[in-house]
Amino acid sequence: MKLWFQKLSQREQLMVLAAALLIGLLLLYGTTWAPLTRAIDGYEADNADARESLDWMRQAVVDISSTSASAGVAAQTQSISALVDTTLPTYSLVMQRYQPTGDESAQLWLEEAPVSQVIAWLAAIERDHGMRLITVAITSADKQGFVKTRVRVGMP
Repeated sequence: MKLWFQKLSQREQLMVLAAALLIGLLLLYGTTWAPLTRAIDGYEADNADARESLDWMRQAVVDISSTSASAGVAAQTQSISALVDTTLPTYSLVMQRYQPTGDESAQLWLEEAPVSQVIAWLAAIERDHGMRLITVAITSADKQGFVKTRVRVGMP
């Protein structure tokens, strides 16, 4: 290889060296620089998405805190059983069993119901009435779209 290079004229040697340098730079760009800049761009996009999510979560915390504070006052005027008895019919849900687990919590079982109604009821008792959802166990029922639900709720 060295002998072949030395046989070339000076002008050809410069052209071969320039071509080798260009190929080396292209390889460096293709194997290092381009992947690195693509990764950085991806990380910046992920960071922007995470920042948006964080801003949304911070706003949600403020909204929930203000809603819980105003709903908590109303929820404390009713007992858990009274609150459950008044809210279940609104969502066409039927209670199968109710068991108090202390002064400020109770466990209840719901008959098979559409999952959307159960989720809406759970959200409403937490959001509108200030109840705490301590545990929620949802299992599928025999009918498609229906679930069996066991919930432990407590006062705030």
